Amino acid sequence: MTSVAALARPTAPTEGPLAALSVASLVGNTPLLEIRHVRDGVAAGVRMWAKLEGFNPGGSVKDRPALKMIDDGLAGGRLVPGKTILDSTSGNTGIALAMVGAALGYPVKLVMPGNVSLERKRVVAAFGAEVVYSDPLEGSDGAIRLCRKLLAEDPERYFKPDQYNNPANSQAHYETTGPEIWRQTGGTVTHFIAGIGTGGTIMGTGRYLKGQNPAVQVIAAEPEDAFHGLEGLKHMASSIVPGIYHEQELDLKLGISTEDAYAMVYRLGREEGLLVGQSCGAAHVAGLQVAPSRPTYGSAGALSRSPDEARHGVGQGREDPRQVLPHLSQAPRSRAAHLLVQSQVRRGDEHPQRERRRGHRDHRARARRHARGDRRRRRMVSRAGHHRRADREERDRMISTGVLTDARIDRYSRQIILPEVGGRGQQRLLAARVVVAGDGEAARSAATLIGRAGVGALDLLCGPATLPELSPDCRLTRHAEGAPPPDAAVIVDLTGRPASAVTLGRHAGATGRPFVVGVWRGARGVVASAVRRPCGACCPAATLATGDAAPATPALAASLALAVGALAAAETLGLLLGAPNAGRARHLDVATGACVALPVPQGAGCELCGGTA
Repeated sequence: MTSVAALARPTAPTEGPLAALSVASLVGNTPLLEIRHVRDGVAAGVRMWAKLEGFNPGGSVKDRPALKMIDDGLAGGRLVPGKTILDSTSGNTGIALAMVGAALGYPVKLVMPGNVSLERKRVVAAFGAEVVYSDPLEGSDGAIRLCRKLLAEDPERYFKPDQYNNPANSQAHYETTGPEIWRQTGGTVTHFIAGIGTGGTIMGTGRYLKGQNPAVQVIAAEPEDAFHGLEGLKHMASSIVPGIYHEQELDLKLGISTEDAYAMVYRLGREEGLLVGQSCGAAHVAGLQVAPSRPTYGSAGALSRSPDEARHGVGQGREDPRQVLPHLSQAPRSRAAHLLVQSQVRRGDEHPQRERRRGHRDHRARARRHARGDRRRRRMVSRAGHHRRADREERDRMISTGVLTDARIDRYSRQIILPEVGGRGQQRLLAARVVVAGDGEAARSAATLIGRAGVGALDLLCGPATLPELSPDCRLTRHAEGAPPPDAAVIVDLTGRPASAVTLGRHAGATGRPFVVGVWRGARGVVASAVRRPCGACCPAATLATGDAAPATPALAASLALAVGALAAAETLGLLLGAPNAGRARHLDVATGACVALPVPQGAGCELCGGTA
């Protein structure tokens, strides 16, 4: 077993030829490169530098904390022969741990989200690490939770570096990255910028630089919202906050969009010759936002960190650019060099291989037919159609194997279905406030669906005592019965009581807000929306009449309440997203399974909505 001495720091390049006894000794002493071309709006006197952490043997800045945490575990006796190194990671730390573990002879087991790049999976496998994949829809937080579970099941088997809470993570940067930057810039650095993953890089490096010069500004770059595509970076407001991250030590935190970060990846490659990852792109976007505020004099300005190269993210050059950089818009993608996609390379051979992976029984005959050049019977499928078919197959597989749990359904509906309304639609939902009145199953159904769809604020008037878990973005507020309803984008009444419908309807009419009301009796129910005229105060009583409903069994009555709540939720979300609706009603009969939509007469009105009652 390799001793701690093998982890000694390498000699500085100025001291003579570098001769290392272990790959672990090659970590650090990475070069600093001046950015000369991608300087939008930056004054000539401001110099921008990138710390090229891709020169580490593992290809990323994570080599530093991985080495330090394992060194610390060896020195403290917590990592001994017979134990396995276990940790959760989104990719780069896992590669670093696998590399150091291989160099020292320790087995490594990693928990990674299932949607990490294929190239990172290959690199980890090449180092001999065992990988357990967590739910891709849960991101790095899901990997953290699964890793904790594995450790709790067999604590004596594993040594967990715990990159999110181990002080050795930030200490590695305090001892190496910070001093290197200070030395390489001659002490003239004024700003240090880095992305937030575990927080170790920006905490340790920033702490050292501020110790040398308290005027140095430490600036963090994070995704601008929870639904981002910047692998390895955390949106702290919606994530499990690492124990080593202390936001009070930062001077500024900037939100960077996925689109801008990926566009910067292309620019740095084409204009600077730097093959970098998306976290680097985000850091440099933040640097360009900060640097123009510097004066036109001075020998050193903003320092933008480039944590790692993109070799772990872009694969071997055969992937579709949409898969490599899926969030990139058409404009920056069109300026990039054309890459051959896999379907353009020997398509006749690729087709039977794809069918072989899917288990097609006749792939050999198809391969022979394509080899002869006979394509007459080949059915052309558009690329979009191919992707939709693959999505359907994956969904069917998940359902058939029983792994589509309630939690996954919630996350799938939140992260997959919701983006179909577009970024503006999501922003409208997050900015909206909805009031739901009622304490029965109809109100519970409506509140649950509205809260899980991504509405920013949900107010319950005499609401149900308990609700299933809502979206993390939804702020839930409860009000006592009889309290005046707050101002909201939509008011929903599911009490089933005429007096409550009159009170809330008049409030909606007075504030000019849409009003959604549901009533039910026996096996028949009605859900109506009042928009403009008639308003909630003068919605015709005939519209809400359930008629002579047939008696319902308890099971049918419960189903009716749930259906009324679901219809009310759908109507509310449609109003929030701007669906055309001038007022309508839906009559539902669960006994016959019929649901009929009827328009609400537009001629009615009252003193609140400008007409006559």
